[in-house]
Amino acid sequence: MRDQQIDRSPGSPKSNQPAEELAAALRELQTTQSHLAQSEKMASIGQLAAGVAHEINNPIGFISSNLNSLRQYVKDLQRMFAAYHELVGAHGPGGSKLDARLDEIQRVREEIDLDFILADVTDLISESIEGANRVREIVADLRDFAHVDSPDVAEEDVNDLLDKTINVAWNELKYKADIVREFGDVPGLPCYGGKLGQVFLNLLVNAAQAIADHGTITIRTGHDGDIVWIEVADTGCGMPAEILSRVFEPFFTTKEMGRGTGLGLHLAYKIVEAHGGRIDVRSTAGAGTMFRIELPVTGPPEAKESHGELAA
Repeated sequence: MRDQQIDRSPGSPKSNQPAEELAAALRELQTTQSHLAQSEKMASIGQLAAGVAHEINNPIGFISSNLNSLRQYVKDLQRMFAAYHELVGAHGPGGSKLDARLDEIQRVREEIDLDFILADVTDLISESIEGANRVREIVADLRDFAHVDSPDVAEEDVNDLLDKTINVAWNELKYKADIVREFGDVPGLPCYGGKLGQVFLNLLVNAAQAIADHGTITIRTGHDGDIVWIEVADTGCGMPAEILSRVFEPFFTTKEMGRGTGLGLHLAYKIVEAHGGRIDVRSTAGAGTMFRIELPVTGPPEAKESHGELAA
């Protein structure tokens, strides 16, 4: 009896099985990473939503308070004008009745402090208008920022995009740091605005969390040849070399359990990479950290041709 030969040719089912298993495992890993990345985005959005709700409550609070004061002022003014109306009706022969009405008007004027009302009512209206505009700006910035998954490349003003991100994340920043803007004159940049905003958000929130009590976050922008650069520097705790070399690794985090998935900076790295740019970090333990992003003025690789047509 001849020995049974085993088919080891590349096309045999058994030889394909390990490759199929590896492909299936890769697909599963990619799906898992995608779900985790989505979780990271949703965590950031949830964090932003809480902060934005707080920021909206502030101007809404003083608008409501101002309107309540205005309502009382209007009632007092109605009393005052009613007294003036009675004065006009009392005008006639003899002065005793007129004198009594004048005394009553003076009493009401002093009681309601008419001079203060007339001065304060203008300020209340101005503050209310300012508060309403503030709410409108917050909602508009949040609406723009929410387009994190927009598939379209559009030309953005990087300085304006940073301002919007700061505005949206303000509740995370204002208690921890003074924000210093050192914005340069930069050209319009074709990019995925929402995704780039996600990068800026991660860097700003990380900078705030690295500051123990109160410090400074400095944001710089500039234009160097065919590169637009952005720097986010903080005066926080900094990082030693062994941590610095791993900050962009997926799932690596120095935060306590429940404060992040370790994907924030990895996603930032991938987004900048997708734009054809680079992101670097410099840090000294105890002396702060600086992230620098460099992006080509032509935008993401697939946008270069259309950007050239627009420029022409």
